[in-house]
Amino acid sequence: ARAQAALLLSLSTARRAALFDMDGTLLRWTCGGWGPTKLADYSMWNERVPTLLRRLHDDGYKIVIVSNQGGIKGAFDGKNATRVKGVVDWLAARCGVPLHGLFATRHNEYRKPQPGCWGAMEQQLNGGVAVDVASSLMVGDMAGRPGDAGSADRDFACSVSAQRGAALGFRTPEQAFGPPRVTAAAAAYGTAVAEAGAPPAAAL
Repeated sequence: ARAQAALLLSLSTARRAALFDMDGTLLRWTCGGWGPTKLADYSMWNERVPTLLRRLHDDGYKIVIVSNQGGIKGAFDGKNATRVKGVVDWLAARCGVPLHGLFATRHNEYRKPQPGCWGAMEQQLNGGVAVDVASSLMVGDMAGRPGDAGSADRDFACSVSAQRGAALGFRTPEQAFGPPRVTAAAAAYGTAVAEAGAPPAAAL
C-alpha cells in the first residue's frame, strides 16, 4: 500500500487526457502475417505523430496508450510483454514526451469497448484525480468503418461518454495524423529521431 501511494504521488496530475490506441493508430506493422513478433516489425503511423503528441503534452494533456493486447496473456514479463514495453519506450523516446500505457490482457471490464480503463487511468496514472471527459479525446482505428476489424475504439469512447455523462471526442488516426506513410521521420523501430521536415499535425 505504501509503494502504491508513493507511485501515485510521483505522477503528475492532468485535467485533460489524450488516449490513443497503439497498433494501427500510433504504430503500423511493417510485417505480414498475423502480427509483429519483434520490435523491427513496427513503424510510426507517419511523421506527424511526434508533432501532435508534443503539442498535446505542451497543452497539458496526459498522453495514454489504451490497447487490447491478448498476446501478453496477463503476464508482466515474457517475450510479448517485453516487445510491447520496448516499442512503447522507443515511441516515447522518438516523440520526446512521457507516455503512459494501459494494456488489457484479459476479457474483462478493462478491455475496450468496456470503459474500465478510463477509471484505471484516473486512479493509477493521475493520482486519483478525475479527468474532464468533455475536454479529452480518444484516437483509434477500430471505428466500425468498412474494412475495419471492429468498432472497439469508437465504442470505448461511447461507453466512457455514457458512464460519465459527457461526450469523449473520438478521431480516427487518419483524422488525427493524416494517411499512413513511410518517411525518414516515421522510419521503423531502431532508427534515430528525425527532428526536421515534419509538416504540422492535423487539428483535433
